[in-house]
Formats: sequence, structure tokens, C-alpha cells
Amino acid sequence: MRGEAELILGARYDETFGAQVLVGFGGIMVEVLHDIQVASAPLGPEQAHAMLRRLSIWPVLAGVRGRPPLDVDAVTDALTRPSWLAHDLGPRLCGLEINPLIVRVAGRGAVVVDGRGTIGTDLRP
Repeated sequence: MRGEAELILGARYDETFGAQVLVGFGGIMVEVLHDIQVASAPLGPEQAHAMLRRLSIWPVLAGVRGRPPLDVDAVTDALTRPSWLAHDLGPRLCGLEINPLIVRVAGRGAVVVDGRGTIGTDLRP
């Protein structure tokens, strides 16, 4: 799968903080660079976009040194949707991880290469 950048997206429910989402530099680089942002769910598009702008990889997403900008709108959508899933599932969500999300040039979207989700049976409201 070809793309210009790899990101990680995640969501989980925390007993103290509630539904949480994560975005960061993905693939193997998440373990090396620890370039991540975490926020409470659910997110609107503006909040998701702001999370992306706080990443160290943002210049790559925005287009740096003559490289084309990447499909930040697709990434924003890909982050917003799991945030609502995390919010709606609440404590039933044990975890959700997408790694990597391959980000293509603006207008070409993003592709999930690998993902995993775990839902429990906790029925608390």
C-alpha cells in the first residue's frame, strides 16, 4: 500500500477520564518517536484537525519542502468517527486501534491497513 505518511488512530474507555481517542505518527514510528495526541471523545472535525496540527508530523501532512499536502480531511474524518464510537459504546469499548492508516495526497483519501477492536459486555450507561 503506497501513501505519503502512516498514522495511528486509537480509542478506548478509561474509568477516570471516560472515552478517549489518540492520533499519532504510526507504523513502527509510534514506538520510536512517541508523537501522539490524546483527547476526550467525542470530537468534532475542528477538534480532530487541531489534534493533527499539534503533532510533530504536521508539516509532512500539510506539505513540506515542495511535497504535496496530504488528505488531512480524510484523516480528520477517520479520527472523528471512532471518537463517536468510543463515546457511544462507553465502558463497553475495551480498545480500538488502527495502525497504520496510510495517508495519501490531498483528495486521495486514507486507507486502513490494519485495525483491531475489542468490545466487552459492560452494560453500565
